[in-house]
Amino acid sequence: KSFTWHGFDDNRSIDVGGDRVHFGTAGAAVSVWDHETRKHRPSDLRDVYDVARLVDTLEHVHFHIRTLVARDMVEARDLDLNTAYAAAMGTSKPMGTSFFQPEHVVEAVDMFDQMLGGKPGSFAERPFCVANNTFVVPPLRYAEDAVRSMVAQVHTGMPINLLSAGQAGATSPAALAGSLAQALAECLSALTCVNLLKPGHPCVMGLWPFV
Repeated sequence: KSFTWHGFDDNRSIDVGGDRVHFGTAGAAVSVWDHETRKHRPSDLRDVYDVARLVDTLEHVHFHIRTLVARDMVEARDLDLNTAYAAAMGTSKPMGTSFFQPEHVVEAVDMFDQMLGGKPGSFAERPFCVANNTFVVPPLRYAEDAVRSMVAQVHTGMPINLLSAGQAGATSPAALAGSLAQALAECLSALTCVNLLKPGHPCVMGLWPFV
């Protein structure tokens, strides 16, 4: 019911679970407000890194999940690996990102092993990156690539944010209670799947119903 979400600096690790509350970032914005031009522009990899650097200095922000999409990364593999690298280099706090394909998960974990000294399995011993995995296409259907990535995340020891993002009245019931019940059912199904693969693997129930 709880796990340690390590920081790259282990002194900044946090314990997830119980009645503990932590604040952090998240999102996938595709544009950023440029303070020099005073206009919005497409976000790029430097912005991903800069936001991580900012979070690293903020006392009351405890973890960093990438907030922006690096739109200068055209291919999915380039986006996944460079985002993971930029976030990890920008902060020593617990961090997270998402992955399009299971192969990218494996490559990212290999990279994290190198960051932790080069010994294979180092990341699994002290996982400082959580995977944001929107595993479902509401209502009640698995997203194949995301589920394949989820399996890779379990096998490589990466904790998982299990995210269900149905929209009330569209992909989930219009009544908010029904939308919440559907999201819970979807997240419970993913939690069951993860525990069938590896009992006790660290997960966060990420019910994310939209209106």
